[in-house]
Amino acid sequence: MFTQRFRLFFYSSGYLALYTGFLLIFFMARPADFFPTLRHLLLKSHIVTVVLWLFTCGMLFSIHVIPQLQARIQEGRKTGIVLIGLIAMMSFSGFALQIVSSAAAMDYARWLHIITGAAFTALLLIHLVLVKASFRIWIATVLVASLLLAIPF
Repeated sequence: MFTQRFRLFFYSSGYLALYTGFLLIFFMARPADFFPTLRHLLLKSHIVTVVLWLFTCGMLFSIHVIPQLQARIQEGRKTGIVLIGLIAMMSFSGFALQIVSSAAAMDYARWLHIITGAAFTALLLIHLVLVKASFRIWIATVLVASLLLAIPF
């Protein structure tokens, strides 16, 4: 079902999308002349990693979600369905950030994107811990490493 390469690509592209998103939040709160090149590079990196991650989400849907729903497996079902909805809202708000022109709509889309992204991240961690307890050590390691990488900012 899941190969090691698929898991590595799914989690690493998701992590890079999340981390670049958090760095974007940090840099967007700074004045416009504060590292404009780095901000632009982070935005492009975020978009590319999100596209790669969404591609793996599509693969995950066909090899994991649909078979789980057809088999009527209850373990992780509720969190999985909510995760699908959050992915849709993140995708919609991320696309809206690129096409809306009014400041009010941009602000609304930005907050929707940030809130659904944070909710998705938290719920994915809960989903993984509920389904596979062996992920607890990996999740704790990644969280600690992420906090250490964010300290310089």
